This record gives sequence, C-alpha cells and structure tokens, in this order.
Amino acid sequence: MEPNVTNILVLGASDAPIEKKDETRTYFTSEPIEFLSQLNSGHYSAAYVNFSNANSSQSAEFELVRNLACTYSILDCTPNGIAILNSESNIVWVNQRFPEWFGNADVKGKNFYEAIGTPEILGPEVHPIISAIAKRCTA
Repeated sequence: MEPNVTNILVLGASDAPIEKKDETRTYFTSEPIEFLSQLNSGHYSAAYVNFSNANSSQSAEFELVRNLACTYSILDCTPNGIAILNSESNIVWVNQRFPEWFGNADVKGKNFYEAIGTPEILGPEVHPIISAIAKRCTA
C-alpha cells in the first residue's frame, strides 16, 4: 500500500457512502471472514460495514462482524498477549503483544504450542486447550 494514501476496507455492497478523494482507495469484500482477515493486516486506515443492500441473514452476519472488529480493536491494544485458536489449536489471530512475547511475528496458521516454543505442560491435562474446548471453558 502506498504512503499518504488512505485505504478504506468495506464489508458489503460497493454503494457505501464514502467520500472518494484522489488519495483514498476503497477495497470492497462481501465475505465477512475476508473482511476480518484484511482488517487485521494493518493496511487500512478505516473500516466500514455497509448494511444497505444486505438481506436479513447478511445483516445479522455483518452485525456480528462489526462487533468482532470492535472486539479485535480492543484486544489488539491490551498489554497481554492474546491468541485466538481454531479447534485444531492452530492460531487464526493474535494481537500486537503476542508476537512481542514470543519473538515470532508470523504465527498465523501455526500450532499454538509450536508458536510459543513447545512448552512443558504441567498438570493433569495432556492437551489443556483441547480439554478446555471439550469442557467449553477457558484454557
């Protein structure tokens, strides 16, 4: 992305009411997962969720994405390292602090335990994350 250019990410239809200037570039996607992924890339100065042409199921999905985006913004600024994992314990998102703690900026898609240096697990659980998922509690 070019310096001095404002990049705006939009989820939804391309009829979003965004003032377009020479130094503004707008990127559109209709896929919520793509929106969240791109939002996390750090290449955008602003994000907009456009509900204008969304049907009721899309509106509910877009509302969820908007809430997740706000949550990600809050989590990204916390002083604690935070990782969101999928059911296979692979990292799908980390906040800014997480790579600082473990010295590895490129952890997305990696196994959580490998990303943090294959720690020794203490306690009765062989796989605490898998156990927490099964019990529907935090690890």
